[in-house]
Amino acid sequence: MAVYKYPVFFEVHSLDPAQKEKIEKYFQVRRKSGGGDCGLIHNVGDNVYKIAFIDQAVQERVLQKPNHVLEMPGGPLSLTLRDSLETPPTTTSPVSSQSHQSLPFHPSLPVQTSPPGGLEHELHLDSYLLRYLKESPGVGRDLQQQLSSLGCSVHLYPEDGRAVVKDSDHPGLCGVGVGVDPWKVQVERLFKQLQERYKCHYEVDPRKLQTLLQSSTLGSEDVKVYCEAGEGFAVVVGEGPEVQAKLKELEAFQSQGLSSGKQEKISTTCRLGQAKLRLLEEVIEKDLGEAVPGVRVTRSDSSQLVLEGSASEVRTARQLVTDKISLVLQRVVPEMSPHLLSFLRDEYGRPGNLSSLLGLGLHVEVELGDTELRLFSLSSGKLDQAEKDLLGEFGEEKIDVPNCGTLPSVLKSKLEKKVKEMNQSRRRVVARYGPGCRVQLLGHVKEVQELREEIGAFLIDQSSVEETVCLPYPEIADHLPELLEMIGVEHTGVTLYPSASAIHPTVVLCGPSVRVAQVRDRLGPALASLVHQTVTIDRPGALRYFQGLGREYLGVVGRSQHCLIQLHNHGGVAGEASAGPRLEEMVTATSYRLQRGLQVVVRQGDITKERANALVNAANEDLDHAGGVAAALSSAGGPEVQQASRDLVRQIGRVPTGTVVQTTGGKLPCKMLLHAVGPVGGSVGGNERLLLEKTVKAALDLAETLELETLAMPCISSGIFGVPLKVCSEAIVSAVRDFGREQHILTKVTLIDVSGEAVRAMQEACDRLLQGKREFPGWEVESSTTTTTTHAPQRDTTAASARGTAAPEVCVQVEIIQGTIEKQQVDALVSPMVGSEPLSSRVGNVLSEAAGPGLMTAFQRELGGRTAPGDNVLVEGLSGLSSGRVFFLSCAHWDNNLHGPAVQALRQGVRRVLASCEIRGFCSVAFPVVGTGVVLQFPHNVVTQVLLEEVRRYEQNRASRTPFLVRIVVHPNDRDSTKAFQTSQSALHVRGFVMDASPDQTSFYRHVSTTQDEVSATLGSVKLQLVFGDIIRETTDVIVNTTDFSANHSGVSKAILTAAGSTVQAELAQGWFYSVLIHNPINTITNSEQSIHTSQKVII
Repeated sequence: MAVYKYPVFFEVHSLDPAQKEKIEKYFQVRRKSGGGDCGLIHNVGDNVYKIAFIDQAVQERVLQKPNHVLEMPGGPLSLTLRDSLETPPTTTSPVSSQSHQSLPFHPSLPVQTSPPGGLEHELHLDSYLLRYLKESPGVGRDLQQQLSSLGCSVHLYPEDGRAVVKDSDHPGLCGVGVGVDPWKVQVERLFKQLQERYKCHYEVDPRKLQTLLQSSTLGSEDVKVYCEAGEGFAVVVGEGPEVQAKLKELEAFQSQGLSSGKQEKISTTCRLGQAKLRLLEEVIEKDLGEAVPGVRVTRSDSSQLVLEGSASEVRTARQLVTDKISLVLQRVVPEMSPHLLSFLRDEYGRPGNLSSLLGLGLHVEVELGDTELRLFSLSSGKLDQAEKDLLGEFGEEKIDVPNCGTLPSVLKSKLEKKVKEMNQSRRRVVARYGPGCRVQLLGHVKEVQELREEIGAFLIDQSSVEETVCLPYPEIADHLPELLEMIGVEHTGVTLYPSASAIHPTVVLCGPSVRVAQVRDRLGPALASLVHQTVTIDRPGALRYFQGLGREYLGVVGRSQHCLIQLHNHGGVAGEASAGPRLEEMVTATSYRLQRGLQVVVRQGDITKERANALVNAANEDLDHAGGVAAALSSAGGPEVQQASRDLVRQIGRVPTGTVVQTTGGKLPCKMLLHAVGPVGGSVGGNERLLLEKTVKAALDLAETLELETLAMPCISSGIFGVPLKVCSEAIVSAVRDFGREQHILTKVTLIDVSGEAVRAMQEACDRLLQGKREFPGWEVESSTTTTTTHAPQRDTTAASARGTAAPEVCVQVEIIQGTIEKQQVDALVSPMVGSEPLSSRVGNVLSEAAGPGLMTAFQRELGGRTAPGDNVLVEGLSGLSSGRVFFLSCAHWDNNLHGPAVQALRQGVRRVLASCEIRGFCSVAFPVVGTGVVLQFPHNVVTQVLLEEVRRYEQNRASRTPFLVRIVVHPNDRDSTKAFQTSQSALHVRGFVMDASPDQTSFYRHVSTTQDEVSATLGSVKLQLVFGDIIRETTDVIVNTTDFSANHSGVSKAILTAAGSTVQAELAQGWFYSVLIHNPINTITNSEQSIHTSQKVII
């Protein structure tokens, strides 16, 4: 026995057995109702009936058409279906004649199965329109011809309301020249045009229906009339004008047989939706009152109108409502996330709230949905303004806080406190915390921007900086941590890198800017208060005693008296009160530069103090860091290094020889620690070199995968692992050489070891393998040597030895300076303008004054028509400017939209200027802070972010390796742009970024930049550069020599005089000091200028 368990419900006043039987037959015919196998009709409540189907798909198909009209002896009966008994019932009523378009057009419904290699696209259309297409040969042939031009064919299924478009049998013909998505768009456009051409008119008026059933002359070849007995309606299908003509003919037929009896009353429901009804209600009621006063208009709920009256008037009224609805324009506001929509619903969900807040009045209505926000209006201009106001008032930001695993609790606490303050009177903003370190800010734009700046300020405070503090005595460098503990200077979070140079002992503080500033402020006065005193103990056996039993006594005295005691034996250090590293002569450091860009530095030193993106540890298979370099790295990195290693071994097991794994570096001066498991001598059957090469290659490949730029590596397997030094050094250098044959992200490899013997072995291997053999065409190496004699960590001084011939690591430099744009000596300047008016901005007027009237003449000559935002006009040959060229960049006014047309035009304009510079071979360009003035009114943070993002994009996509300078000039009166650039740079990390403008305008000294071989600073208006290099090779106007004016010259003085030649030496011997400075005839070794009055740079 069949089980009918999928019911539908409808309400009707009463049904007799004959009516029930007719309805049951109707729902059994799929072509009529969409139904199928169904049971009997049952009364389940007051005027509520149900009929159930055996298949759920049939139930869903029937419910797709909520209103079903059946012809009954007493007139047509309309049934409104629902799927639940609890759904509020809708009153049925006789139906009026209505005109419909085809059923809703549903593109992009993919067919579940399609033949291999073919494409199918299913569309849903009115079943009677499909039937008309199938039964009208001319129309069907025309449709097939249009589809053939797309390489497609169509299969029509009127009983299902489906049309399936398939590609032809020829692979590759469908959608020639386009992808799948564009092909679908073309198909959908074709069927949309088809629906606009052919109309389906549903007639349910009893008298007109009777006329259609009785008259056979109304149908024709061009117009089809489909009448189904018992359905209660007929459908007229054909081209729009033809259908209208037939309807007029139908009116004429009806008028001939129309009796003079009174027309019956009918009602119909017009569903507009809440927003449209609020927008049109007054207009509709007014127009209906004038056009059809006999029609009664009521609201059944907030989204629909009920029209009651005579059939003809109701039809007229309904058509008038339909016409009004067609005038309503709507727009989905883009880039509204579900979280922002939820915020808007919670705060402004009541009708009219948002319109009132934005001042939209009665001309625009807002509809807030779960997934989108729609605007409705009768004016496109009102829609544009409403969208602009909405995006200007509300927004959201997603910010990823860099360099942290989870969001710092300090930042979260700051944000929560700020949000609470902002939301005191009404909720204005929401801060949501996503996975990892993501913060999502949403709400009113003003509050969102304030929270973004709060995060930016936090990042600046937490960004890693370096500051150098001078030490009063070189003796304290090696014992600085215990000295700081002794004098009460806490430095948690700040790493110390002391240098015990006898000339200028210093300590470099590295860490978050806030903590570095705190430690620096406490360290300076503490160091200044130190007193240095030498006590001589001239007693027999004193040295032996204090080096032995008395050593502990010195330590006790030092701790009790809060002082550091060191024992000296006349010529050198004999011992200290507490153990520490001893100064010793170091092996010469060498630097090699491979032509593909990889720099290889070999030097002696302590790897635990080496600053690099990654340090390589010589580990064993258990990652048990008990001895050798592994113990040193583990100890310096803190307990978290060994703990992380143990956790990793528990997860993956022992690490095989030749393999490299990654863990945290703890307190080490690196981003991560790479544990390389090298071979143990005598345990691998003579394969030590092959396995060690494999290990080193794995370390280099892992560094490349992690996108690291610098790496430091000891002489792996040479210590307690027992592999001979020659084998180790040649294996390591061979692996580095092979890696350097291709260009990589990794640009520097430092081979470092505490053992001088190991360093010499690696240097000898480099000399043989990197210099002696050039086996591959186009792969060469350059090398040079520099010497250091201090045990303190080096700050990449060896890189200086190779500069001049090596390709620069960063080819695009971004220089932020303070000054005026018209004085910049670059290849081209940039000036913003509005439209095609070069004098519409302050920068344009300044450049015009400097260049004279020729600027406007040249601009008009180059213009060639009006410019759009994002375009630029290059004017050349300007004699009044240091740079003879100016790009005039057309910009749009700020529209309060971070992703709007104004920002896009600015971004496109900067991109085009940089591309034009590249094409023309320019080496430099200077931008002002474009758009932040009173004319364009861009926020500083928006402009700085766009400028740096576009420069970074240019640098990443640039093929040329020639140096290029992008200088951004901040006006001296601009107090906001410098800080905005700092905030943007902390988030973007643009390579080659140099800040030469300080937000603190009152400071006399400003640090500018630090590179591998140069430190720059400004003192007032003077720029000071400390350069690592050879003074006799400097190209400056003046070189200053230090001399005691005796005949015995040595050191730098001797080198300068030797290079200058005998003439200068003779003048110096005669005392012509002034002439030496004036003429400076050492042009045999430099290109220095001859006259001191033109000097701009002095080398001392």
